[in-house]
Amino acid sequence: MSRDDPLNRVDGPELFFNQAVHYLGKHSASKAHLKAILARKAVRKLHKLEKGEGFPDYRKDLAPVIADAIDAVGGRCVDLGYISDRAYGEMRFGILQRKGWPLARIQQDLRQKGVEVDVISALIAEYRAGEEGTADLDLVAAIAFARRRRFGAYAALSLSGSAKPYDKQLAAFMRAGFRYDLAEKVLKAESPDELLRGG
Repeated sequence: MSRDDPLNRVDGPELFFNQAVHYLGKHSASKAHLKAILARKAVRKLHKLEKGEGFPDYRKDLAPVIADAIDAVGGRCVDLGYISDRAYGEMRFGILQRKGWPLARIQQDLRQKGVEVDVISALIAEYRAGEEGTADLDLVAAIAFARRRRFGAYAALSLSGSAKPYDKQLAAFMRAGFRYDLAEKVLKAESPDELLRGG
C-alpha cells in the first residue's frame, strides 16, 4: 500500500487493528460493537481529512475498502481471542441482571451491543437451567432494583430516613421497564426476599 493510497490516509488495516487492540485494552465489546466503533473512527477521520486541502472526494470509493478492512480486523480479533460475543454476552448479562434490569431490557441492550440473538437465547436458557434460575428472572431483577434504590421493604434500611412516596417508587419501576403487577408485588411485600422462596 503506497503512502498516497486513500485507505492509508484514512486508516490502514494495521491502524484499525491497533485502534481495536487499544479499545479492547480498556473496554469489552462484541464483534459487531467493535466494528461499529472502528467505522465511526474512520468516518470522523474522513471528515477531518476532507476539510483539509489536497484530499479529493474518495468517500464513495473508500466505503467498501474501509468496510472490508474493518471486517478483517474484527475477524482477526476473534481469531486471536481478543473478543468473544459469548463471553461478552455472559459478562454483560450478569452485570445488568445484578443491577436489577428486567429480562426484556437486558435482551434489548445485548442486541444493541451486537450480540447475536442465538447467543442471547442460550444465555437465558443457561441461567434458567442453573441453580440461580430457580426463580423468575424479572422477579430477581425487581428485588435487586428495590434493594439498590431502597424501595418498599428496603426503605427502612435507608440512612436518610425519608422514603419516597409509593407512587414515585412505582413510577421508577415502570421507567426501568418492569411490569406493573411485578412492581406492585415487590413494593407491597414485607420482605421481598420471601417472594423468592415462594412466601
